Amino acid sequence: MRRKLLLFLSLVALLCCIFFTGCQPPHDHNFREIVATDAIKSEANCLNPAIYYKSCACGELSSETFEFGNIDASKHDFQEITNDNAIKSEANCQSPAIYYKSCACGELSSETFEFGNIDASKHDFKEIANVNTIKSEANCLNPAVYYKSCACGELSSETFEFGSIDASKHDFQEITNDNALKSEANCQNPAIYYKSCACGVWSSKTFEFGNIDPNNHISNEAGTCIACSPLYEINGNEAYVIGYEGTAMRVRIADTYEGKPVTTIGDYAFSGCSFTNITIPDSVTSIGYRAFYGCDKLTSITIPDSVTYISGSAFERCENLTSVTIPNSVTSIGSEAFRGCTSLTSITIPDSVTYIGDYAFSGCTRLTYI
Repeated sequence: MRRKLLLFLSLVALLCCIFFTGCQPPHDHNFREIVATDAIKSEANCLNPAIYYKSCACGELSSETFEFGNIDASKHDFQEITNDNAIKSEANCQSPAIYYKSCACGELSSETFEFGNIDASKHDFKEIANVNTIKSEANCLNPAVYYKSCACGELSSETFEFGSIDASKHDFQEITNDNALKSEANCQNPAIYYKSCACGVWSSKTFEFGNIDPNNHISNEAGTCIACSPLYEINGNEAYVIGYEGTAMRVRIADTYEGKPVTTIGDYAFSGCSFTNITIPDSVTSIGYRAFYGCDKLTSITIPDSVTYISGSAFERCENLTSVTIPNSVTSIGSEAFRGCTSLTSITIPDSVTYIGDYAFSGCTRLTYI
């Protein structure tokens, strides 16, 4: 009886030990290729099958592994790898380069990452229409034109159109064509044109183009130019200039009047006139007393080599007259002929001159050379 009790107690103690410790009896492991969730190292992906650790029936895992099954083309291991195939956008003035995450198989993720530094010289120019980027407003021919711009504020030289044309806006330019001609060149003015738009509409603004046409006159019924022609008088077989009532800046004396040669510019003929230029023909032989007295707008004058006599005070007080060339035909210069010509700096007197009157150049304060 006693022996049976000891045997029973020993068996109970062994069972308790096994129950409470969960331990297997010491043994050598027999590692095998067993596919179990507890033994998986990595799941199948686009490049490799699933990888498992070898395991023992007791549950112990080996450091050795084995592959099982097929690859899973839908599973990728996306990493931050910088290469040309994975770049989304290069570095610019605002951001570093941006790359897609990529898998070793070449597949790209939709996820991105930044790498490196910004590049202040690189801009991302886009079509952004605002007051800061406008090059030209919409007009009758074209929509508004804008420069492409970067978020940093830099403008590109490239442009783009935006919006619609504006039929009420015109780009008037100085274009010379027959359709835009307002008036032809004449003895006073060059041709005058209306500014015009490429669409064919004219502006009310005008501009001058080219030179005057000394042969095109604004004539009255008598055939005399009302702009540049002075008044004439017949004296025997000659015609004299006796006065001027026009307001032109350029005056032209005709070489004949009613078939008679114009030989004399009479006394006081142009006294006090405000023209800037006068043409004297080579039919004129004498310039009368005070013929150009007080012509303070006259800056230069050409005396033709037909003139032999310049009367007294002929050019007195022509205060803006700067230079005069007297031709070899002149023999006499009257008293005070150029008196008070305060802007006159030089004058050439030929050897043909035999008489110069009193005070001919009095008050010519700037005259440095005769």
